[in-house]
Parts: sequence; structure tokens; C-alpha cells
Amino acid sequence: MKATIRDDKRRTYLFYVITSAKKEKKAQLEELADNLVMSRSEKKPFRLYLHIVRLKESPFIGDEVQVPIPPEALEGIKDVADHSRKRVIPLISEI
Repeated sequence: MKATIRDDKRRTYLFYVITSAKKEKKAQLEELADNLVMSRSEKKPFRLYLHIVRLKESPFIGDEVQVPIPPEALEGIKDVADHSRKRVIPLISEI
């Protein structure tokens, strides 16, 4: 991923790094990124928040905003992400 972010400037890539990932690698990816958006969530009720840390050559407002997705929909998204993390990604990694 680092090589892609660093070397391929023809395209824009979106990477999502989970906070439980290795902190050193996460910090390296954050440093290389031209654009960086951070997220956090609250559990009860389930809410998702985003804030922009930087955008390459663009002004932005860095205020944190709540993503207008109902808690039930966020739960569905979380279920798919958990399934992917536990089953799909390990299977792909074996290839």
C-alpha cells in the first residue's frame, strides 16, 4: 500500500485503516496520504463521525460531523465489515 500511495499519482486511491492495525504502519500510511479523513464511532446509540485532517491543495473545514446514517444501517455496515475482516480478507490473503 505504501508504494501505491507514494508512487502512483495517476489515480486516487481510498484506503481504510482500522485503528487496531499496527500503529507504526498506520502512521506511515497517514503520513504518505495526500488527503486524510479520520473517523470515530460511538456505541449507544451507534453513531459515526468524520473529520478532515488534510486535503491536498484544497481548503477545508476540519470540524467533526456526524454521518447522517441511522444506527440500524450502521449496524448492518458493521456486520458486513466484521464478516469481511474475519472471513473474506483471510481467504484473499491466502491467494
